[in-house]
Amino acid sequence: MTVSNDNVAVAASRLEPEVAVTFDFTVSRQSDTVIKVIFWLTFAFFVLSVPTQWLSSWAGLEVGDKIALWMYTTFGVNPSRLSEQPWTLVTHMFMHGGVLHFVMNMLTLYVFYVSAKEFFPNKTWLIIFFSAGIGGALLQCLMNSGEGLMVGASGGVMGLWGGAIGACVRYRYMPADERPWQCSFTLKTLLVFLALQVGTEFLIPNVAHSAHAGGMLVGLAIGFVLPLCQQPRLVASRDGIFSAVAEFKDSRLGKMASRIALTPTADFDRASDFLAVEYDRVDWRNRRTVEYVALLGTMPAAIQEDKLIFVASSRQIGGDSAMQFARRLAQATGQKEPEDTTTSKKVSSYSFTAAIIVYLLIADVASISRLLPYIAVMAAMAVIWMWYLIVKDTIGEVRRPDRLIAFVVGLAVVVGGGLAIAWLSGQSEVAVRLLVSVAAGHAIQRYIIMPLQLRAQKS
Repeated sequence: MTVSNDNVAVAASRLEPEVAVTFDFTVSRQSDTVIKVIFWLTFAFFVLSVPTQWLSSWAGLEVGDKIALWMYTTFGVNPSRLSEQPWTLVTHMFMHGGVLHFVMNMLTLYVFYVSAKEFFPNKTWLIIFFSAGIGGALLQCLMNSGEGLMVGASGGVMGLWGGAIGACVRYRYMPADERPWQCSFTLKTLLVFLALQVGTEFLIPNVAHSAHAGGMLVGLAIGFVLPLCQQPRLVASRDGIFSAVAEFKDSRLGKMASRIALTPTADFDRASDFLAVEYDRVDWRNRRTVEYVALLGTMPAAIQEDKLIFVASSRQIGGDSAMQFARRLAQATGQKEPEDTTTSKKVSSYSFTAAIIVYLLIADVASISRLLPYIAVMAAMAVIWMWYLIVKDTIGEVRRPDRLIAFVVGLAVVVGGGLAIAWLSGQSEVAVRLLVSVAAGHAIQRYIIMPLQLRAQKS
């Protein structure tokens, strides 16, 4: 085991001993700057290709078509010209074939970036993203060696997905309190989404299946070998020199301490005592690298880990679990004791699955063109009503005038804005199918699946 104290100031803190030190376990350790650069670079490539071509077509100009053609042939992967254009193994990840392709890839990129970034230290998630994108493109070229262009960030997105799965598998063999709980998905959720992806991918035309599979396999392999971040812990030089007060949140893993305030007791000595946060990571051979950052007091240059006193983590505070500590805190302050969310049955949501099934069922309905305006309005109203119910459950009762205004504005935005953009891009039927699918999926969840689940729980 290696203990690193680099860049740690070994000096007395300016804070007075009686001042509480607050640590937030929910704060992300990773900066979002790089993902923003990737998004805006992808957006720039998209604007120079698709919207430029539209504008030129509407204006009767040829320059936009020429720019778009140059963009695709210069930055998209062509298997027959890969040896002449090796840079396209990377640049194709910034190119997209249309609005839906761009939007869906950027949404899924962000979703799986949020899930994977806290698993891996620093910017190593970039290794997964670009390696998976390149690996997926190479497999696509190997399986489809003829003419044709491939564009899109899907290979890299699938790589982040695979990396998150690999990390979740590795965490199953580690103590429960060592997994970063900010990550969005559990292993079960990632695998369910993967099954849905596999089940629906072959029903969609013009999809680079080999690139998706290659990206997933590369990401999964790298996810098994990259170092894994572990949950930060607070440690002290001695026992009994801090008193604690915490705030809590519910997560899939149960009651968690989100923020903790530690107040030094009268026994705290700034000259010899300290409070530090311990960051550690584990490599693929289960070797730990530990870094300590001083929060209060004077920390020596050499740290003996076996001499440190554990103070708190998001799951444990002293000798109590987060739930036990929350109950004792509630008793001491005369508040209602929290319920144990890990032992209560939860209602699972299958609205996403239902939405996909409905979308596929209505994909080939011949009469959808004639019924387009009516279906659009009904679906838009259902979607807005669904979001109203969500807002109502979240912030409480909404006044009737505000409810009406919100509904009218929402209807105008969804029907007027969304369908106008879809019509201009030639994707009006796809937009209507999406609206109908989202509305139907949530209706099925709310009025069919949820009542059945609640009835099963009562029985």
